[in-house]
Amino acid sequence: PLARLADHFVERWSFAPAAGGGWRVTRSFELHPRSRLGSLALRLIAPWLRRAVAQHLATLAARAG
Repeated sequence: PLARLADHFVERWSFAPAAGGGWRVTRSFELHPRSRLGSLALRLIAPWLRRAVAQHLATLAARAG
């Protein structure tokens, strides 16, 4: 379904040493809409995507620690 709204997504992961050991992980997305309607829809979806990504990173951190 998102293929109708977005041309493509760019996902980036960055890793940096964290104070006290371990790693600080940052994950981001660039959403490239196909149209103005797609742009509006992606703006509405973006907060849920941010929450899902944050929850996924928290799950990974819990499993690692």
